[in-house]
Amino acid sequence: MEDEKRLPMVERASRTPKTALLGLSGFLELLGLGFQGITPFSFLLIPVMSLLFHHPLQSQYFLEVLVLLLAEILQLNSTCTDVLKLLCDNTNGNAARKHAQGLHTPWSDVDAEDMLKYLSIVLYLGLVKPSAARDLWRKDRLHNHPFPCSVMPGYRYEAIGAFLHMSDTTADAINDQLKGQAGYDGLFHLKPLHDQILTACRAYYHPHRNLAMVASKARHGMKQYLKEKPTKWGFKLFVLADSKTGYTCDFSYHVFVDNFYTSSALFRHLHRIHYGACGTIRENRIGFPKTKVNSLPKKAVRGDMRWIRDGPLLYVKWKDTREVSMCSSIHKAYSGKSVQRRAKNPDGTWARRAVTIPEPVLEYNKYMGGVDLSDALIKYFSVTQKCRHWYNKLFLHFVDIAVVNSYILHKEMALEKQHKPITQKLFRETLCLQLADCGKESPEGEMEMAAAQPQEAAMEQRPEGCFPVAVTDVSNTDPREKATKGRKYCVHCLSLKRRNKTIFKCRPCDVPLCIIADRLCFTEWHDLRSRQAL
Repeated sequence: MEDEKRLPMVERASRTPKTALLGLSGFLELLGLGFQGITPFSFLLIPVMSLLFHHPLQSQYFLEVLVLLLAEILQLNSTCTDVLKLLCDNTNGNAARKHAQGLHTPWSDVDAEDMLKYLSIVLYLGLVKPSAARDLWRKDRLHNHPFPCSVMPGYRYEAIGAFLHMSDTTADAINDQLKGQAGYDGLFHLKPLHDQILTACRAYYHPHRNLAMVASKARHGMKQYLKEKPTKWGFKLFVLADSKTGYTCDFSYHVFVDNFYTSSALFRHLHRIHYGACGTIRENRIGFPKTKVNSLPKKAVRGDMRWIRDGPLLYVKWKDTREVSMCSSIHKAYSGKSVQRRAKNPDGTWARRAVTIPEPVLEYNKYMGGVDLSDALIKYFSVTQKCRHWYNKLFLHFVDIAVVNSYILHKEMALEKQHKPITQKLFRETLCLQLADCGKESPEGEMEMAAAQPQEAAMEQRPEGCFPVAVTDVSNTDPREKATKGRKYCVHCLSLKRRNKTIFKCRPCDVPLCIIADRLCFTEWHDLRSRQAL
């Protein structure tokens, strides 16, 4: 997408900015301002990079686009090498320092291949979730896992985990001497890897901030307690996440936040630097209008609203089940829209009624809905585990973010090519095998995962060049209708005077054919066609 300057616009009828999320309950996007009946002007900022991730991989089978190595999702060519070199150098340096202090744990320097294999086992732990990582190398009947043993010995995995380090040990010593002084950095152990990963995650995807808690009981001054969170104790991370996909990045343009962040001074500052903002606001905040003019009456009914403008800021009060206060620099007060609410009739029955709703409330509800998507994707197969050092806990969380981001990029690529994305579980399984096979001439992982594909039974005997696809695209279809949408009569069944419908067809031949356990018309039709051609 071509780079353009910020230009004031009266309306944006055909261009919709891409959305992303901010903070505890928040969100970022492109900017605008408003009043009742007047659409605010917008500052147009079009990103240089395309919305979608682009990779030189080209394929007609989704299997060929599903494999994005952890190295690839971190790379900008040089970034991949930089991240691995950073981890290897600092881990080797930490091991040398520990041995100089008298530690006698067996050790040989780790290289990039070793580090990728170590990461493959880390991901495997997230899939099988043993009570202790050491159980993966046990040989008894209860614990028999061939994969870890084929990647590296258990003692080697434990040694890398023990010496894993993200920062330079010499610089660590200098920073530790500053403890208690102004120049001390409590997160110095994380900064080098954090900066590298942040650069890589920004580079490949421009999104459409979310609070993340990394559980930890480590004794550290930056650990926090949040009473209302499922994870009470831990490190609080403020991350940007795409409101639609959950992709974690670091920047965007329109900010949707909750009342923890909202203040008049902040919104004015964001407006001056061409960032729009909208959020719920506490009425006792400094800067909130104290005037009683145009305030809601005590007995306001549901749907009543009042607003007042102070320069670029619009303050809105709306009565729903309770009173809601909003502040926005990007909306007009009311755009004529309504929402459905249940209301009690005089006879005691309940019915749904249309209730007017201010535009800031409508937009806030729309964009705050996806704030926890990134956390949810990470929690399914999280690789976090008990660690000796607090910064290793955060390293594992960085790995989680990187894998989830790569999975989101895979889904975007698959949908762009009109292929069905695979599940996150299958993606992680493939990634484990790919990382474990790094350095081998002929990776076994791809073949193993290809054998696990559910389509294999249908495609096993297919003629070369022919493969089945869905008759119609069902990516945006109601799950209850996917099994029947677009069905057509099977050509082979019709030739046998049977009237069976199917959702599959041969893509090159464009012929509907059945693919089920007791009726493989796809294979039979192509075999018959091949014999007729002889």
